[in-house]
Amino acid sequence: MTTDSAQFADDILAARAAAGLSQAQAAALLKVPRLTLISWERNRRTPKPITQTAALDILNRAAKPRPSDPA
Repeated sequence: MTTDSAQFADDILAARAAAGLSQAQAAALLKVPRLTLISWERNRRTPKPITQTAALDILNRAAKPRPSDPA
């Protein structure tokens, strides 16, 4: 669980990038306003630890390769 605010900012930005999502897409997936996500990524705000864990889990799952559809 991430609790250090600077570490969370780095982690959330890296997870979003790994998932290949824009800030708007990631915010929609996380069900938070885009400005909230921007604040997290810029280390201006830090959510509660349980929210940190949930947000990172959601973005990390979005980054995992999905099996190809059969042709």
